[in-house]
Amino acid sequence: MLNDYINFILFAFVVSITPGPTNLICFALGSNKGILSVLPFAIGSSFGAAFILWLSGFGLASLMVSFPIIKAIMAWTGVLWISYLAYLLFITANQQALKAEPNTLGYRSGAFLQLLNPKTWLMALSVNGVFSLPQVENNHHMLYLSVIFFVVAMPCLFSWHWLGRSVRLFKQFPKWQMLMNRSLALLLLATAWLSVLMMD
Repeated sequence: MLNDYINFILFAFVVSITPGPTNLICFALGSNKGILSVLPFAIGSSFGAAFILWLSGFGLASLMVSFPIIKAIMAWTGVLWISYLAYLLFITANQQALKAEPNTLGYRSGAFLQLLNPKTWLMALSVNGVFSLPQVENNHHMLYLSVIFFVVAMPCLFSWHWLGRSVRLFKQFPKWQMLMNRSLALLLLATAWLSVLMMD
């Protein structure tokens, strides 16, 4: 049992640290704002993913995969919302990026991003298939896995925020800051749309 939890910790780390829309948003927040700006978004994102993982223990993730229309609606709603966030970042001309929408990236936005991200549901489905126990013990087990995932995901997201903080020196060069913001916006857009195209 202990080995299973250790393996899951490694799995959660890899899933949480690898680049994706959530990580890129944390990076953008770090490059433009302080740590308090990313805290609500990181908590919401981690909680959203952990909650989906817990729900998967009741078969809800497999239900989504079983009905292509639900999967398609969630995928396209998610990609359109991420595209809107990329647009906000792209149109910002200086280091005030994302300040035009101060309430856009909070707890709810972080959780909402996970709820609309098919990759998060598929991750939860994989966990339910690989790490689940017989149903009699599975409910508590999935709750433990969800808590572990939340604990692992938080520092991973903050590491992306810290990486963004490390490039704040671009603030001294507005043109470079604008270039970085727009590059991040295009990368965010690409990851969102590629995830949808790869599903088809």
